[in-house]
Amino acid sequence: QSIPGMGAAANNISSAEIEAPMKKSMALIDSMTPKERKNPALLEQGGRKIRIAKGAGMQIAELNQLIKQLKQFQQMMDMVSKNPGKLQAMMSQFQQHAGR
Repeated sequence: QSIPGMGAAANNISSAEIEAPMKKSMALIDSMTPKERKNPALLEQGGRKIRIAKGAGMQIAELNQLIKQLKQFQQMMDMVSKNPGKLQAMMSQFQQHAGR
């Protein structure tokens, strides 16, 4: 099954390559309290990161990477909501790179 607009690039990605990082992220999120999920800023307090990483059986660096990705996603969504044309431009750029 292909993703619209992705062309052949999507066919080169196996489901295992998509599922493995997703499972890691889900394990980290599942190790958070509902308050931490709603307010990721709480993760900067005390030993929360240590507890979450241990609960997921992972390293703190992996949790930090998830937090970084979340922040980038939030910034992108803020940018797109302020300028909807920006999303179309980003998608065009992505399709050009994927086609290489």
